[in-house]
Amino acid sequence: MPSDLTLFLSSTVEDLGDVRESIARRLRRRGHVVRLSEEPDFPVEPGVTSHDACLSAVRQSNVLVLLIGQRFGGEYRDQNKSITWREWEEARSAGLLTFVLIHKDMNDLARKIYLRRRALADLPAKEREATLRAEFPDQRPLVHRLPDVQRFIDVLRKGHIDNWIHATWRGTADDALHIIDRRLGASLVAFQGRQNEVRDVARRRLRNVDSINYVVGVGTTLMSRLRAGLGNADEAVEALMSAAAQRRAGLFDFHEDELYNLMLYRRRGDELLAGPRVCHEAVVRRGRTWHMDEGHVGAAVKSNSILVTGDLRQTEAWAPREETAAEDARQYVSAITVPLYLSGAPDRPDGAFIVTSNRVDHFRDLDQAEVLTAQILGRMISCIWSVGVT
Repeated sequence: MPSDLTLFLSSTVEDLGDVRESIARRLRRRGHVVRLSEEPDFPVEPGVTSHDACLSAVRQSNVLVLLIGQRFGGEYRDQNKSITWREWEEARSAGLLTFVLIHKDMNDLARKIYLRRRALADLPAKEREATLRAEFPDQRPLVHRLPDVQRFIDVLRKGHIDNWIHATWRGTADDALHIIDRRLGASLVAFQGRQNEVRDVARRRLRNVDSINYVVGVGTTLMSRLRAGLGNADEAVEALMSAAAQRRAGLFDFHEDELYNLMLYRRRGDELLAGPRVCHEAVVRRGRTWHMDEGHVGAAVKSNSILVTGDLRQTEAWAPREETAAEDARQYVSAITVPLYLSGAPDRPDGAFIVTSNRVDHFRDLDQAEVLTAQILGRMISCIWSVGVT
């Protein structure tokens, strides 16, 4: 079991104190931090109640282990919930790994109380609860408010995700540790997997931001050169797309051997004419003209909307030339097309910027970071073009 974890042991103390101490001692031998509210080093903040200090300690932990015997325990702020109940709620709210162990005898009793509660459903609530307390009485110090313990168990079982409970716990430290080890190992594998996914996303986002900043810097330099009368718009756009191709892994998550294509089309009447282009060396340049009702770029310009497609070959926008159909099917699979407004009129696109990949579902939905990146590049192309033609 991984070390350096902080575990909070939540249970009533009067009946389960010896078990708590044994579990804590053995977990600490493994290098874990274990919080027990009855110990003198339990973290207590000035000016808070002991119950609220427990909730604060829960929030500072990684795992909550909840042990349920036949005692309800102290009630939290007259809420008709025990402090262990509130600790469990706090753990769920804070996103802790939560393991619930219910003593087998209490689980059997809870079933009986549940059935009796259903049988008394027609009684007023106060009368029903009084009847249950009389039929399932306290037996101090080990048995306390059994009908309320049943209510808590019922909440633990129902109405939420991650409601796995262990209702066959025999009440011993050995059995508890066996369950904790098994559940903690499996849960941490899943948890660490999610953490790795989060880290991978964060790394991609940082790489994406760094790549965008680089390309924006290149675009700014190109516009300065155009204003100084150096070069023309097409040369500057191609230079910008070349810079984007160099950073294609960061900008669009392209793999090293993936076939990529970045291309600008300009509108002339109902046609879209091929403009500057940068692509993988294996992609054949054909410079085809598309009509407004033809292909991915035609559909994007006609609808005046960004189009993202996971597999062009399965859509109505797939319109290969007969003589190049097999080649196109290998090269152009997923695509992002961004309408461009080179003259600045937002209601009438006069161009389009397209990014394609030969990987299925590389581009698949509008919420992808790669789509925002394509929009940023499209705006930069429009700015360069507007500077270059003025």
